[in-house]
Amino acid sequence: MKLYTATIDLVYDVKICIDHEIASDDLLSEVLDYYGEADDYLVKSYGHVGKAFVLLVAEEAARACIRGYGLNSYGVMKYFETAEGFFPLDGSRGVYLVHCDEFEFDYYVNGVEELTEAPELPKPNYE
Repeated sequence: MKLYTATIDLVYDVKICIDHEIASDDLLSEVLDYYGEADDYLVKSYGHVGKAFVLLVAEEAARACIRGYGLNSYGVMKYFETAEGFFPLDGSRGVYLVHCDEFEFDYYVNGVEELTEAPELPKPNYE
């Protein structure tokens, strides 16, 4: 069993434990292939299927956390039970989502500026 940590933009960490005797490279490759970006993830992970899978999960966990309004680790793990193309990350298939950071958005409103004329309205791009 190996523990992996993926960090996104130096601020968001995801920790995943993989039992490679249960979660074979073939199983992990199925998920990578489902998303059609297996080659990109394999290049980023220097050909290591387990690390490529962790990168994909980390990116999807970050998106789920953002869409889910600050899901904690358990909430993200539950998300993967029904996420298209994935399998549960509860350890039942050899992969366990140990931890993921929660997103917190801090923002500062710089002010409001009055425009002298209205900007041109956007047009659809399917013409």
